Amino acid sequence: MDNDLLIDVKNLRVSFHTDEGFITPVDGVNYQVRRGKTLGIVGESGSGKSVSTRALTKLLPKNAVIEPTSQILFYQNGAAQPLNITPLSPNSKEIRAIRGGQVGMIFQEPMASFSPVYTVGNQIIEAVRQHRHAAASPLAATATIGSQIDESIRAGNKKMSKLEARDVAVDMLERVGIGNAGLRVNQYPHELSGGMRQRAMIAVALSTHPSVLIADEPTTALDVTIQAQILELMRELQAELGMAIIFITHDMGVIAQIADEVAVMYLGAIVERGPTRELIEDARHPYTRGLLAAIPSLDRLDTRLSSVPGDIPSPLERPAGCLFHTRCPHRIDGTCERFAPERTEVVPNHFVRCHLYR
Repeated sequence: MDNDLLIDVKNLRVSFHTDEGFITPVDGVNYQVRRGKTLGIVGESGSGKSVSTRALTKLLPKNAVIEPTSQILFYQNGAAQPLNITPLSPNSKEIRAIRGGQVGMIFQEPMASFSPVYTVGNQIIEAVRQHRHAAASPLAATATIGSQIDESIRAGNKKMSKLEARDVAVDMLERVGIGNAGLRVNQYPHELSGGMRQRAMIAVALSTHPSVLIADEPTTALDVTIQAQILELMRELQAELGMAIIFITHDMGVIAQIADEVAVMYLGAIVERGPTRELIEDARHPYTRGLLAAIPSLDRLDTRLSSVPGDIPSPLERPAGCLFHTRCPHRIDGTCERFAPERTEVVPNHFVRCHLYR
């Protein structure tokens, strides 16, 4: 068995019941998450990036359904078989242990994630006391570092005290680069700058020592300087903690800096996946090429910015055949609009869904 494999997503299909009809924003997604590696998921707004990853922790609206043919497998240390969470209730003991425990989450806008009526420290303390205490938990976090407090708490199967959890909160705020952490721990989210709030959100996510971190466009609302600092911080913490990262973005430039593997999503499906360098240097799918061409370049300041022509269709109006054929400059008439392309391995570990490579 692959000892580094943490999550294996197979044929993930998520549907929503709406007043306008039955829609499927994620259809047939497959990927794996490995310890110490970063999987980048890239695509336009509406491509299904966030829905596909929120399914891993069952953080979906009540009208969402993960189809029973889907498999979301969590590999746990010491377990003979992986845990398939697809049939489990969002409020089940196993899912609560995964959510915030084995899997940490950083959202795009921290002000929408932090409660405005509690201090930043209180919100870190709550996460720590919930997830860093139970040796009997079926999905206890498997960090490569840990304090003596952690070990004593696990050994006695007791809940960490608020004072001990506060020490962890201060330590985590210092670890993510927030100065004067002893003061900041008592401040409210609105008292912090945008960059500090994002760092504090990272501290909350990492305070439970997750084995997987989901970062949903964590740098989109930040200026370029803070964005670079956040990316560097995530790389450093990944190396220190040995965790895996799922990094969601629409920016191929950011993906090039942080990801080991890239999955390009379009209208709920992965149209191309492969190692980052291989995919960027030799992109095969026309959509991936369009995203790469849209990256501004200092060498082409006198040229117009490129864009992918047209708009992404509504999930209510999914095209027949290849999902991208309505916008594709290389479509094959009589084929692309009629038949869905199968996944093709063009070179080892580089997969594409396109009739040009059948």
